[in-house]
Amino acid sequence: MNNPEHQNHPESQSELVEAKPLEAKPGVDRGKKLETSTESSAEQQAGRAEAARIEAEAAFSREEASSEHKGREPAGSSRAIKRVSSEERQLAYKQTMAHIRTEMSAPAKAFSQFIHQRGVERASGILANSVARPNAVLSGSTCALVLVSSIYLITKLFGYPLSGFETIGAFMIGWVIGLTYDYMRAMIIGKSQ
Repeated sequence: MNNPEHQNHPESQSELVEAKPLEAKPGVDRGKKLETSTESSAEQQAGRAEAARIEAEAAFSREEASSEHKGREPAGSSRAIKRVSSEERQLAYKQTMAHIRTEMSAPAKAFSQFIHQRGVERASGILANSVARPNAVLSGSTCALVLVSSIYLITKLFGYPLSGFETIGAFMIGWVIGLTYDYMRAMIIGKSQ
């Protein structure tokens, strides 16, 4: 700091001026003093911005060096993933359900408690993975629409009565077609898609 060149440098002078606290003088308005102290040239602002950038880079490099010395993780490695136990998962699930149920009406709360029981959820999952496959339901409903429409037109033309089983039968035919399609697709392509 005793170097004369360093003392004559404009950036070091602005830093020295900025470091001094504003002294309160009688008869001088504080707002006006603050206004004049914040006004500075573009060169001084650029110098302060550069100094702040250098300080931030230095702090960042110090932080990286301290984390490497502590042995937390070597540079370039991925962070360790914390495994969640089944007890923690169950506790979080119960807390979430309790929070959500506080905002429900009484009938909705009772229905939620029923459908989220362990046995009901498992049965629902099994049915969703086997019986209620999306392709099976889609093909069943499409087949029911097409077959029932054509059966209705034929019976209306020839005067035969409908029994009521036509829609159910047509849906079952389409459902079997959809399940077969899903099974063949899983055998050929794989379950990942």
